[in-house]
Amino acid sequence: MTESEKPKLIIDEDWKSQVEKEREQLRHGGEGEDAARPTTAEAARAESAQPKSADDPALPKPDVIFLLNYFATQVMGALGQFPDPETGHAKVLPNLARFHIDTLALLQEKMQGNLSADEAAILENTLHQLRMAFVSITKLAR
Repeated sequence: MTESEKPKLIIDEDWKSQVEKEREQLRHGGEGEDAARPTTAEAARAESAQPKSADDPALPKPDVIFLLNYFATQVMGALGQFPDPETGHAKVLPNLARFHIDTLALLQEKMQGNLSADEAAILENTLHQLRMAFVSITKLAR
């Protein structure tokens, strides 16, 4: 394969600012001032994202992917992938890992039809990977 035939990888380093610009355009793209005014839920999320003090940092807006990442992190912690902050040693807690996996499966069932295709695919893939990790790690822990 010659150099000109190789597929080119294009990395958009500025994707976050582009997404933010598109959001602003959508907010201001409607007619009248009401189209640009955030809804009550959006205003509450924006307010909750603002830090209240140095001890209360700003948090990201909640969304489905954030929720999936949260549960996946909990499962991986329960499977001993992170050291316990108190002891410095990893602990395998299969019951806790199974609880979080089952909770994700429940969410998948209850949100069926309400997720975008990407969100549904990410949820399915995440559950599969977590289940495989559970099986592998709990076999080793025996």
